[in-house]
Amino acid sequence: MYLKIKLSFRFLTKTRLIFCSTLFKVHLSIAQTFLTLGGGYSLPWAVQDVPDGNIVVFDDGTRMIDVYKYSLGQGKNYALSAAHRISKSLDVGCSVVYVDGRETTRTVAGTNFEVNSKTEGSMLWITPTVKINLLNERSLSPFIRFGIGIGVLGKIWVENEDITSFGNLSVTQRRLSNGLAYGVHSGIGLAYTFKKDKRWGMFIEMSSINASYGPKRGEAVARIKDNIDVFSTLTTSQKITIYKNSYIRNDTAPSDPDKPGFAARRFYQFSSIGLNLGASYRL
Repeated sequence: MYLKIKLSFRFLTKTRLIFCSTLFKVHLSIAQTFLTLGGGYSLPWAVQDVPDGNIVVFDDGTRMIDVYKYSLGQGKNYALSAAHRISKSLDVGCSVVYVDGRETTRTVAGTNFEVNSKTEGSMLWITPTVKINLLNERSLSPFIRFGIGIGVLGKIWVENEDITSFGNLSVTQRRLSNGLAYGVHSGIGLAYTFKKDKRWGMFIEMSSINASYGPKRGEAVARIKDNIDVFSTLTTSQKITIYKNSYIRNDTAPSDPDKPGFAARRFYQFSSIGLNLGASYRL
């Protein structure tokens, strides 16, 4: 009896070790970590009507606030990501993308004035992603990627140049910042694995970002009038504006010039669609 129990115990222990070893080897063959580095250029995915404060009067006497269209997501982007393969067709990871928006210019001319405006934005996106590999067993494999992005360190630069018919010139530069942005990131593309060294690969991807950004703080950084720097003459309320989600303006209440001013929070379009290229490396 003792001998049978001892042999049975040894058999079960050996079987368990073989099973665990096999499971561990299978896990190692599937579980892989990939690093990718890439970049590209994006075009506006959606544009936004933004009022610039100028009143347009038509021939029939109709009055309206002039608007113009733009998207701050247009421009160059640079991406670094890490992903872990949890199955043959599924990767989970996180990507960091810096969007360097292109400058948008516009000129509005009237009888007695001309306004030249420049606007550009930038954003750092941190995006947990899920990637589905459709033909993982082949060197050339299509994939689909999607995730929810969190935008940090967002900035919008605005410069307005006002010229009157008398030749008077004033230039104001403002920086909008603070606050987080949220958006949906997605992409579809092709990944290629080199046959000589399967640790290396490359990819091409059509990607999109659907997002908007509402800064919480505006700050004047320069003010020039007739070629004279008058920034030091501005009060704190003229330099700094705090944007609130809910704000009702009260013109009868006195404002403190030594404290920041307040205004309603406005959201700016950061959506884009573009083409990205890059390289990947399997650790």
